[in-house]
Amino acid sequence: MGNEECPLCSADMEVRNVAPCEECGGDPESLDRFGAKNQTYHLVRVLGGRELVLCTGCMLDFGSLDPNFLGVPAGAHYGFENMEIVREINAAAIRADNYCPECEYRLKFLRFVKDVRSTAQG
Repeated sequence: MGNEECPLCSADMEVRNVAPCEECGGDPESLDRFGAKNQTYHLVRVLGGRELVLCTGCMLDFGSLDPNFLGVPAGAHYGFENMEIVREINAAAIRADNYCPECEYRLKFLRFVKDVRSTAQG
């Protein structure tokens, strides 16, 4: 871990403690919610069966992500109603991960976005 470049913007990534949500887990508020045990996490499938671990808030708000950022056509259906909830994550823990200070996302989510974009372009 470390010495990694962001797959979207090529900025140097930093290693930081993150909450289990692969979308918002690098945000300090997400760590606070985890510490207060105010969050549940689920493994979901979205956008062609791609898997992500998301907190309840990110699951419900996923459809509001900018389609241009994700690389999906305008009008694409990728919100909560289009997710498959695989299972709840019961052994969630804080851990270290690469985080892009420019894009403000964890590496796993950035790779997810890059994969969606490459599929849409290909």
